[in-house]
Amino acid sequence: MLVVDFGALAAAVEAARIAAGVAHRAAADVQAAVQRSGAAPWGDDPGLGQAFGGVFAGPRGDLVQTVLELPSVLDGLADSLDVTRRGFVRAEDEALDAVVGMRRSMGAEASW
Repeated sequence: MLVVDFGALAAAVEAARIAAGVAHRAAADVQAAVQRSGAAPWGDDPGLGQAFGGVFAGPRGDLVQTVLELPSVLDGLADSLDVTRRGFVRAEDEALDAVVGMRRSMGAEASW
């Protein structure tokens, strides 16, 4: 037997939506900080700045890109959880309708 806690599933949907909102605000903050710091906040002098930039620019860009994509991932999670929740509700409703229909048909046969 499968038991689904619809309240817990709805709470998970809401939690994912809240997390997506927080991540969206964090992504905006990161984007603003990156724009304020400029393309190469470590400088461009040949001795230190360019070497440092060559090593850290890629990971910095990857981190910023990941932070910017996180809200979308969390929104997708919330949407998927909600689709799952609605599917379970629909399945339960259909199962209950089938049981009620079967009981009615058995009651109708018993009255013959």
